[in-house]
Amino acid sequence: MMWQDGYTRLFMTHVSSHKEFVGEVKTELADYGIDGFVAHEDIDPSKEWLEEIEEALQSCQALAVFLHDGFRESDWADQEVGYCLATHTKTIPLRFHMNPYGFISRYQAANCSHSSPTEVAATVFSALLADMKLQSENALVTAFANSKLYTEAVRRSKRLVTIDSWSWPQLKEIEAAVRDNPQCAGAYFVPERIQEIIDTKGPDAAPF
Repeated sequence: MMWQDGYTRLFMTHVSSHKEFVGEVKTELADYGIDGFVAHEDIDPSKEWLEEIEEALQSCQALAVFLHDGFRESDWADQEVGYCLATHTKTIPLRFHMNPYGFISRYQAANCSHSSPTEVAATVFSALLADMKLQSENALVTAFANSKLYTEAVRRSKRLVTIDSWSWPQLKEIEAAVRDNPQCAGAYFVPERIQEIIDTKGPDAAPF
């Protein structure tokens, strides 16, 4: 399978009855530089689906577990979780209708029972940022630089503001995105927002 270059690689295990919701979360995650693998969307029908799932599990950096009703009855979902636990992959349980069970019960689940896809995406990013800080920050910068629409650049620039401090190399990449990507340069208030980030969120070192 093909992951998005520079993005955090997230396997999203779920039951098919909630595939539309999970697909919406995947869309929201892109603003954070997170490439979510959702089997019903990402597997080419011409390929062996089991091989595609195995490849995604082997190459993902994190796992999001969507604990909707029916999850425990799904043999495939349990096997996906078991694989990632055995390989010590970062695991994020998301509680909707049920609590974590078995080996994932050792992890604190995020309560998402009344959360929108936008809110779930923010929860996943926060969990990744806590344990994969540099990777998550760099992916956030990549997502901003990859903005293909003015509206994307606006949303993604606001995500950059949520980070407390950036390194100077990261700030150089953010500045380059405004210089080189017309969608970032021309989006409403984005250049001003980026300049504020550069002015206030760099380390105590000589800039640029």
